[in-house]
Formats: sequence, C-alpha cells, structure tokens
Amino acid sequence: GVMGATMAFGISGGGCTLGGGLENLMSGSGLADITNFQAAGGKPILSFGGASGTYLEAACSEDAMVSLLRNIIDTTKVKALDFDIEGGQLDNTSLNSKRNNVIKRLQATYPGLYVSFTLPVDPTGLPGNALTLLRSAQSAGVVTSVVNIMAMDYGRDADQGRPMGDLAVMAANATFNQIKGIYTGKTDAQLWAMIGITPMIGVNDVQSEVFRQSDAQQVTAFAKEKGL
Repeated sequence: GVMGATMAFGISGGGCTLGGGLENLMSGSGLADITNFQAAGGKPILSFGGASGTYLEAACSEDAMVSLLRNIIDTTKVKALDFDIEGGQLDNTSLNSKRNNVIKRLQATYPGLYVSFTLPVDPTGLPGNALTLLRSAQSAGVVTSVVNIMAMDYGRDADQGRPMGDLAVMAANATFNQIKGIYTGKTDAQLWAMIGITPMIGVNDVQSEVFRQSDAQQVTAFAKEKGL
C-alpha cells in the first residue's frame, strides 16, 4: 500500500559523477525495481544532497549538472526531484544560484517537473539560511512544489522536553507563516499543500527526543486537517 518513496541521496561520486547510492537506480535490478514501482502506480522521488558528501552543485559546472540530471530523469523516468540542503552547504549561496539555474533549465525541458526542498527546521520555523534558499529559488523563477521540513534533532534548548508531535506541529505552523511571505500569490490551502513534514521515527540523534506512535498519530491528524 505504499504509493510513494523517496530515494536518497544523490551526491558526487567523484567529480561530476553520480554517487551516494542513487547510481544503483541507473541500471540492473535497481532500475528494474524503480520501473516496476512506477508501473504499479508508485511515485518515486529522487533526493540529492543530504548531511554529508560533496553536493553535485559543488562538483559540477551548470551545464554538466543539467546533463547529468537529464540522464538520470531519462533513464529512470522519474519526474520528481528533491534537494536536501543542510550543514555547511546550506550557507553557500553560490550553490543556490547554480542549483536554481539547473532546476529552471530542467523545468523548461520537463514541464511539470516536481521539485521539493528538504530543509532543517526548529519549532520556531526555518532558519534564515533556509529562507534565503527559498527566496532565491522563487526569485530565479524555480517552481517549488513542496517545502519539506526535517522535524527532528532540534536540540535541548529548542525542544525544552516537549513531545515530538507538538514540536512538529509547531514547526509546520511556523513554516506556514514564513512561506506566506515568499509565495504571495497562493491561498492558505495551497500553502499548506506545499508543506511536507519528515520526522525521524523513534529515538532521534538527540537521544532525549523520541518520536513515538502517539506523535505519528498526532502529526497524521494535523496533516489531514491542513491538507499537507
């Protein structure tokens, strides 16, 4: 019954080549798996970036990154890309510019191409560098489908011992208020539909933070209520 899956992460495999695991979807049983999943009605999303490794934006020229991603799209037939931007690379605004140009060119080639950004969040919302990334993409003409918040690993100063479900809902509400000032032409319902929540189930990297079944039920009810 699982109809969606995100495959992660695509990073540099050395220079402007695909590594990080996604290269396994480009041939053999990996390609067969993703082809069969789509044939059965599944929606895969290919995610690039993550917490470690060298991003393709840092390893490739703009033209080379466009060529690489086009090859991935044409081979896998997946028309949904996620960019998980975190750590030190989130502060590199030159990578934002290159990524924006690459995405714009891909969206021109593949109309309706789904693009999401997976970003760190606190209960008070997205940090400033994440908002800068979203504003730069919007200003560049990138069509953003989803802002996916990583509702996890807040740290003791931020979580203050509160339940993880409460914190995820707080983070989503704060994100809604923030993106309202970026995507100004959208209705409230459209803005809620742009927000995704990704928790870390069970014990987080911050060991005192535990996302339990009760938290999952709370976040699910909130997602249904708001139309996330």
